[in-house]
Amino acid sequence: MNEAGAPTRRRGRREWHLPEAAYLDSASDLKLTLGQLTAAARITARLVARDATGFEARLDLEVRAGRLPRRADDRSATIERVFDWLAAGYRHPERRPLLHLQLQRGRSLLLEIGSDPPAHGVFLNQTQLLALQGSLSAAGLPHDLYYPLAQRRTLIEPVEDRWGSVSKIRNTFSPLEWQRRGLVAERERAVPSDRERRAGFVASCEAFLGELHFRELITLQRGSGARPNEVQAVRDLALHVQDMIDLTAGRRTASFQRKPTAGWKEPPTAWQALQSAWPSLTRLHPRGGVAGMFTTVGHPDSWHAWVTDDGGCVTYEIDHGVLYGPTGGTPTSPPPIDVTPIFRLPRRGWARLVDSDAAVRIADESGGERMRRGGGLLSIVLLRRVHGRWIWHIMYDRVRAPYSHSLLVYVDIRSGEIVHHESRRSLWLT
Repeated sequence: MNEAGAPTRRRGRREWHLPEAAYLDSASDLKLTLGQLTAAARITARLVARDATGFEARLDLEVRAGRLPRRADDRSATIERVFDWLAAGYRHPERRPLLHLQLQRGRSLLLEIGSDPPAHGVFLNQTQLLALQGSLSAAGLPHDLYYPLAQRRTLIEPVEDRWGSVSKIRNTFSPLEWQRRGLVAERERAVPSDRERRAGFVASCEAFLGELHFRELITLQRGSGARPNEVQAVRDLALHVQDMIDLTAGRRTASFQRKPTAGWKEPPTAWQALQSAWPSLTRLHPRGGVAGMFTTVGHPDSWHAWVTDDGGCVTYEIDHGVLYGPTGGTPTSPPPIDVTPIFRLPRRGWARLVDSDAAVRIADESGGERMRRGGGLLSIVLLRRVHGRWIWHIMYDRVRAPYSHSLLVYVDIRSGEIVHHESRRSLWLT
């Protein structure tokens, strides 16, 4: 550090450090509380800020970013104030707000903290690590809360799940997890062949099928008190189980189960899905409105819609144009969006608005296609209301370790105008 306190080149090679998983695992006897983890994140940010030149912080949709002062103490104080603002989100974990803090030195990322403290990763040299360990110990926190990425161990081994099945999976271990693992004698587990797995699966399904038939029998024997819905549910489940037995055993090459279809030859767009579901939705919600819709990567046939009615909000799935009601017919938990209706169902308010396929084409032309050519994925298409404006929120993701690159494009649903365009970079150290 020079006399003015500006960042100077420090001796020692920097490397990424990760949080010790043994202190984060809810099943671990070493698990730290949310208050302890938040305190650790604050200490980490304050120390790393002394060598940073800029920051970016997010709390839901609000963003604060900029260059840090030249003096080291002023930089730490600035980040302390930023963390005070972010910490309000940690006090309301039930809301699961989007919390994000990055510290940079030029174009290099030094620190990333997300909604789950402490830091996802911190870029330190040995001198800085020792200083951080001292600060953590002084605050009554574990000095080994962070460890070098190079010390993480990877092992492919047979693992038994809670149902007794054994398979080989890739496990990663932090230093403390590896040390504690050595204290438990690992017994040899035989990994079954694929043929043995299939035979075991068929045998389990056949045993379960017998239980279902028995359940149907005793339900019918209740006489007039039998519940028809329960009988039908057992019969439907038995058909699915029999289907799995036949397919797994090679008795048939195609399922006999009914598949949803509304006649669309291609995956329906958002408005096509609503058009198919409109008669049912208007019967269920004659005064209802749509507050949002989304589809995710790998499921282009399925749309989810948030429908508001009389102050409540219910989530429906529209699969291949066919409407599926909420589980148990009950409202879902509050959605992470503004539930003000974008349009009312009886008026078919979507007819004159930009459809999802057009919005994706606009986003592709604004950098999304380049992300896809580089191996990126179109991860989500979301209709939502942001600061009173109705937009398509389109997001692309691409991983280039140690970073994940994202592109967000907001398209106005009335005009097709791009109202927000943002590239993000975050840590990808898994």
